[in-house]
Amino acid sequence: MFILYSLIGFFGVPYYITAILPSTLFENTGVFFKTDHTTFNPYTFSFRSENISLQLTKNNNRQLLFIKTLSGKLSPFHLLRNDIVCNDLTIIEPSANLIRNKDKSYNFSPLFQSDRQKSYSEMMNFSDLPFYFSLNNIRVKDGSVTFIDQPAEKSHSIKDIQLALPSFSNLAFQADNYIRPHFSATVNGSPVELSGEAGIGDSGSARTSTDLVCNLKAIDLPLYLSYLPFTLPFSITEGKADGKIGLKFDPKGEKGQKLAVRFTLNISKANFLAHNSTFDLAIPRAQLEGTVNPVSQNIHLNTVKLTKPVISSFGRSFVKNISSLLSTYSDKKQSVPGEKSEYTTVIDSLTLKDGTLKQFTPEKDKIISEWTMLQLEAHHFSTRKKNEKNAGKEKAGTFTLTGSRKKSSTSFAWKGKISQPTYFLGTLTANHLDLNGLARFLDLSPLHSMAGTASLKGELSLDLAESEKSLKNAVFYHLDDATVTIRNFRLSPSNKNKKKNRSTELLADKLILAGFSRNKKNINFGKVRFEKGTLTFRKGQPRLFFPFLLQENTRSEVSSSKAKVFLSQTSLLKFFFRTSP
Repeated sequence: MFILYSLIGFFGVPYYITAILPSTLFENTGVFFKTDHTTFNPYTFSFRSENISLQLTKNNNRQLLFIKTLSGKLSPFHLLRNDIVCNDLTIIEPSANLIRNKDKSYNFSPLFQSDRQKSYSEMMNFSDLPFYFSLNNIRVKDGSVTFIDQPAEKSHSIKDIQLALPSFSNLAFQADNYIRPHFSATVNGSPVELSGEAGIGDSGSARTSTDLVCNLKAIDLPLYLSYLPFTLPFSITEGKADGKIGLKFDPKGEKGQKLAVRFTLNISKANFLAHNSTFDLAIPRAQLEGTVNPVSQNIHLNTVKLTKPVISSFGRSFVKNISSLLSTYSDKKQSVPGEKSEYTTVIDSLTLKDGTLKQFTPEKDKIISEWTMLQLEAHHFSTRKKNEKNAGKEKAGTFTLTGSRKKSSTSFAWKGKISQPTYFLGTLTANHLDLNGLARFLDLSPLHSMAGTASLKGELSLDLAESEKSLKNAVFYHLDDATVTIRNFRLSPSNKNKKKNRSTELLADKLILAGFSRNKKNINFGKVRFEKGTLTFRKGQPRLFFPFLLQENTRSEVSSSKAKVFLSQTSLLKFFFRTSP
């Protein structure tokens, strides 16, 4: 028995690895595996393999992975339970050649394919493996990685990789000693170093965790942003980032939360361009702090601060441009290999300070309107819908948006709640509005000249998803229970050839619309009250009020300072003419 055990250990195990394992691996993955020499000691359970290579085709000179030496020591008791536990593992001079193909798949994809095909972007969940493993005290020496990105026509190199990882596992195991985590390498010619701690716990504790922290300095954002594991609705054309990125691995964390990437970034001189070219965003300074869980596909942003951003919107309206962008982003399906997954995003605090919004014509040659001093505070925003799991545990989202129009006293404030990822409801207050600008916002197109300064207060609700579906409608919101006050109101024919003393016009110190409402189907003027109004009518002049007041789906109630009368649309016109001087 002793001799048989020794023969199996010293000769049988190496034979299996060098002669049988390659064919088994090829049948399951189509990958060629080869090792020149392997030794195994059945009494110490230590092993060593040399010149290990993985290739996608047998005659391909470009190896997917090559390891000069792999050595370690296994735990025999765990092998009896079909668990793989390694007390220490040393990898010397590994080199990997990774390729991102034109279809956005990767050359290592066959390693992770199975009978039930997964998308190329889906990350492996180690807790779902049919066996348990615990790799401890992992050392990588003098490693290198070459990455060729065919779609982006770029190549990247990582050289001089030195890695020390205390633990990587999906089962509870406590080693006697752990090394200090460390990572250093030269990435595209720039040295990068990470250091951290291993939170192992007391002897016998089931919890083991690893923390690595990397300091970033003047990182070129356009070079790396396209490699994020999720799709962004915009591209970045320039920008630098300083800060820290931390990697935390806790094998006993909640499902989907074992691996977390934490970051604190200070971004400068960044410029973002929407994929549909409807707007671009220039940000002189920004701060981001949060966590990405790549397995559960969650992004948690604790803090987002944007300072003096400039938003340039082209054609249509800014709100509809944003709606179109978000709709395209959220409705995207993974039907093509290599398609990136949609992540759930949670933002605890979003602050925009001293922003500017410029609305351009579709030709991008003229500014239609410009809003300055934009201030935004948003809290507890989430792209997870309420009917999804755990959504009820999240706090209700809130927002406050204020701003003013350039070179005028026009200002607004909108404050309310976010009940769904794209649904905003709150009280809108606007002051010193140009009457014609207000008419455009309300989708009123009077055939006559109007003048006056308006203020508005009401409940405004906006569904970005619904507004994208209603792109043909000018009204993409609901305004309810509003009070509109117009000072120095004047309504007169637009014919400039009319002499002033022969014109038909309505003048009022104040025009008040109480209970005004507007949506994409109806408009209700509510109760209309004139203060110190004068109506001048000349026989033969155009019917001034007919086109304006008798629009489809319009209701009104009118009163004057002398008498209060409630009239239908038809009698409203007669009321004006009957009481004219």
